[in-house]
Amino acid sequence: MLVSHVCMSEADVKQLKRFMWAEQSWRGACKLCELAMSLPQINDSSEKDLRYSVSAGIIMSYARSFKEGVGMGMLPDSFGCFERSDYKEGHDRLIEFRDKVYGHKDEQWEHSLLGEQKKYFLSIAGDYTCKVFVQGSSIESYKSILELVNFQRGRLMKQKELLINRMLENKIKYKGLKPGGYEIISESPYFIPISEAD
Repeated sequence: MLVSHVCMSEADVKQLKRFMWAEQSWRGACKLCELAMSLPQINDSSEKDLRYSVSAGIIMSYARSFKEGVGMGMLPDSFGCFERSDYKEGHDRLIEFRDKVYGHKDEQWEHSLLGEQKKYFLSIAGDYTCKVFVQGSSIESYKSILELVNFQRGRLMKQKELLINRMLENKIKYKGLKPGGYEIISESPYFIPISEAD
């Protein structure tokens, strides 16, 4: 049975989906930061691949909600504004690293940032097998990123609650909506009880 009388706009549904996508992505970024901080070997020179891969996961998980997604849109601009300068700098750096290092590659930009620290290595063994390694950018402080992401998650939860409360303000309009789980769909009536969505 579809839920009827849910009075919300298509824009509200898109916004709710954007918030849900960001929430899931940011939970993942937090988990990766916590994982990185629990791994003592993450800073070992022999674990550069691990550090790079964890950094890529954190940066992409955090930054994906700040790019126009097909059919999704971006988070509101307010999520890029901060009273604390360290949060603003961290946010801008993560977005820049997504665009120039981890999501796409801008060799010239990365070299201007790192100078002589950016290096490519090739090791040829006696049997002519090769190993390659790129020394480049990675996250400097998982703790500061975790703090930023948790701050953003708090703001997101408030915005999501405001949106949902606005939608559910007049319970008479939602007489078909009962406590439980719902799949959110793109067309009216927008909500399908999970037991019927399967």
